[in-house]
Amino acid sequence: EKKARDESLHCQVSASPNERFSSKSIRRYKYCIGYCLTISLCSIPLGWDVGTIGGYTGSQVFQAKFGNRLMKSTERVEYTFDKAVLGLVVSVFSLGCAFGGLALGKLGDTYGRKVGILAATFMYVLGVIIQSVSIIAENWVCLCGGRVLAGLGVGSLNVIGPVLIGECAPSSIRGLCVSFYQVNCSLFIFLGQVSMIFLSRNHLDSRVLYSLPIVFQALWGIIITVLCISVFPESPRYLIQKSRFEEARVSLSQILHKEANDAEVTEELDYLYQSISTNLEASKPTNILRLLKNKEFSPMVLMGMILMGFQQLSGINYFFYYGNEVFTSIGLEDTYMCSGCLGLVNLVFSICAVLAIEKFGRKFGLLIGALAMAVFMLTYSSVGNWNIFSPKANGILMIAFTCCFIASFAMTWGPIPNLVLNEIYPIAIKQTSMSFAGFTNNTFNFIISLSTPVIVKNIGFGLGFIFCLCSFCGAAFVLYYVPETRNKTPEELGRFFCKLAEP
Repeated sequence: EKKARDESLHCQVSASPNERFSSKSIRRYKYCIGYCLTISLCSIPLGWDVGTIGGYTGSQVFQAKFGNRLMKSTERVEYTFDKAVLGLVVSVFSLGCAFGGLALGKLGDTYGRKVGILAATFMYVLGVIIQSVSIIAENWVCLCGGRVLAGLGVGSLNVIGPVLIGECAPSSIRGLCVSFYQVNCSLFIFLGQVSMIFLSRNHLDSRVLYSLPIVFQALWGIIITVLCISVFPESPRYLIQKSRFEEARVSLSQILHKEANDAEVTEELDYLYQSISTNLEASKPTNILRLLKNKEFSPMVLMGMILMGFQQLSGINYFFYYGNEVFTSIGLEDTYMCSGCLGLVNLVFSICAVLAIEKFGRKFGLLIGALAMAVFMLTYSSVGNWNIFSPKANGILMIAFTCCFIASFAMTWGPIPNLVLNEIYPIAIKQTSMSFAGFTNNTFNFIISLSTPVIVKNIGFGLGFIFCLCSFCGAAFVLYYVPETRNKTPEELGRFFCKLAEP
């Protein structure tokens, strides 16, 4: 009975849960891979915001619109912008993401994954419209309000999107498919940074300079809406839970690119139906309080929340959000180009991670990645804090260590945490658990992005030592509390968490 219950809790869209990743599995599920790649475009809004917000708030146009005039001479006018307000403008997006994953994310369990994505996209576009109004009003409070609403939509997308990919992808290619989400996010971080380089090179009218990145935000929302309506498949698992069996058959046939009455589709459908119907009560969504009180589920729920917290505590968005200010402080003139180079490093190594994840495993990647990030952040902060070499040499070394840090993150802590969560959470609690893991991630992101300008103003590059310590703590946490999930059965993962729950 316990074995049947475990199977019902952990089942995914795969009749061959122990099939290994190989070129054969890629050929077999090539159409499924295509759908997962399309679903991963839900990460575009997050990547675009991360890629543009640093150059956006650091531009002279932004300072002139929302800052205070500092000095006027015959040559130029300079402005100042309160560091606390700057942190608020940047961070409120993450605050919206934190609560969006909780509030709108539940729509995915109640009305289906596609409806949840459409609702999230609507909220995102509404936030973009309000941000556009702030251009005319020249009011940073209006800008913050729009960023909160946009964040609500993005937070929901970042919960439902990976869940839908995990439920559509067979276990043998799940690591590959979930990694697409991070790759697309990295791609649009880079494209956002390139757009800011282009705008900084062309002396456009200030209103055009300010509005173009926002206009593209609306475009991304429209693209996701069209794809969701016309291309995205609904989760077969969700449809079976709702007893919509014919729709589940159609969805499976779409994912597998087979006829609805094909034997393979029927086999997959029967497997899912038998597994889920074994224990219907276990398949019902639950709330976070019940999960935390449940000795079977609480260890994995807490592990996921802590893991996503350490992802932000690595300090990755210290560079992406405030890279322009950091590079200015070390004497670099072309800060937009430097940010673009970091985005390119992030993109290249995110692509490399797609292949490396399945080869080296999850736990090993997280452990090595955390240690590497700690070492590179330590050296970066040491050079910046104590000016060990000449100013020019210090700048070159700090850029090099920053690139190494971002490469380490992109290969490991960028894609792997979401993948681990997809693999450890049973389907009965996946949506709720991932919502709270996302809430933890975005809450830490909000705190870090809000406080970074003020902290840097007081201790400078000393902030890097704090991030370094957090990465070492993350490595210790992974070593003792995170299981290897690659090619593990539900029973093996269940036994691991049962041991953690023992007094």
